[in-house]
Amino acid sequence: MKGHHLRIAQISDIHCGHPYFNGELLDHAIDEILELKPNLVVVAGDLTSDGYAPEFRQAKKCLDRLE
Repeated sequence: MKGHHLRIAQISDIHCGHPYFNGELLDHAIDEILELKPNLVVVAGDLTSDGYAPEFRQAKKCLDRLE
């Protein structure tokens, strides 16, 4: 695969629902990821603060911009 590159971006520990969660900062990080045009985006770590359904819905809404 000479000349071909696989670009992987990773984001983790976004902690939706935490008092210090800042959606604008996450949006900025996602903008930066989209500018990289990765082949794959890995979302790892803690998506939510406490694991409640509304927090997961918030995480999904934020991350839906990633394909």
